[in-house]
Amino acid sequence: MNVYKQQAVEVVDRLHEENRLDNSDYCTIHDGLSEIEPLRDRDEVLEELWEQFGAVPMNPETECIEEPFMGWGAGIHREEIWHWFDVRHSKGVAYLLYHININRTPEAEKVALEIQDAHL
Repeated sequence: MNVYKQQAVEVVDRLHEENRLDNSDYCTIHDGLSEIEPLRDRDEVLEELWEQFGAVPMNPETECIEEPFMGWGAGIHREEIWHWFDVRHSKGVAYLLYHININRTPEAEKVALEIQDAHL
């Protein structure tokens, strides 16, 4: 379980212990936090978000976004957002950029980054 889900579980547990959350709501929230999404479903959502990210205006000189996107404010460099997608999408940002499947072992990832840098 990632850090954010763990923190959410702790908050829900505390609210339930303090009788600020009834048992039915507690179980619903807990079940939702505990469910593991299939990679295919998660990747589909991430690919939709990637498409939305493609429409965000970006300063070509600084490569920073010019409008807020998903909690990032204007002025954030695109690579910070790319990294967020890369760690969450099962095939990584190389797939999102070029639609190529790349082996994500550490050595293969190094090669993928070199390819990515060469195309920028």
